[in-house]
Amino acid sequence: MTAVSFDNVTFRHQYDDFDVLCGATFALDEQTCTVLIDSQCGKTTLCRLLMGELKAQNGRILLDGASVDNVKPSNVGMLYLSCCGVFFDGKSVAQNIVYPLVVRKVERKTRDKIVAGVAERLAIADLLAKRVRDLTDDQRRLVVLARGLTVPRRIVLFDDFFVAERHAETPFDSYDMQTVFTLFADSTKIVVTSNPNLAIGKTA
Repeated sequence: MTAVSFDNVTFRHQYDDFDVLCGATFALDEQTCTVLIDSQCGKTTLCRLLMGELKAQNGRILLDGASVDNVKPSNVGMLYLSCCGVFFDGKSVAQNIVYPLVVRKVERKTRDKIVAGVAERLAIADLLAKRVRDLTDDQRRLVVLARGLTVPRRIVLFDDFFVAERHAETPFDSYDMQTVFTLFADSTKIVVTSNPNLAIGKTA
């Protein structure tokens, strides 16, 4: 488990005249947590701050007591999952899933074994040769999850990834929180949402 804390964090985009976050202070110290934020009030901004893509004007963001400013994003081991995944639409499912391993220069034989393993786990082995643009929305969600499973993850951020009372028309239900959480059993899981019905674990 990785403890996450925001200590009096203030952030404002350079093109805005208002703070997106103003004195945000909370601690998440359980393996499954929720950050409950009103719609259009900074969910994705909070995630980007935690990932180190944005820098707060004031305050501190800590991972196990260490500032995210002192950790390279590539070393954090964080996975960001939103309701809209980013894909290479013209490439195959296998090419999309393997991308994190290619970037990390993992040996081809090892890459193939990992991709086959996660595809089998999510019941999408029969989709590996298909182009992503030909998939249903539910199948695309599985590709996102499979890609995220190819390397170890310290923290998984679910930015409006789940929808209450929704079920995917696939063998693996990517909308069922507990089912998805089993994929990342050793990671700290943080659900960032505006829906109180999706709150789970410690909630800030």
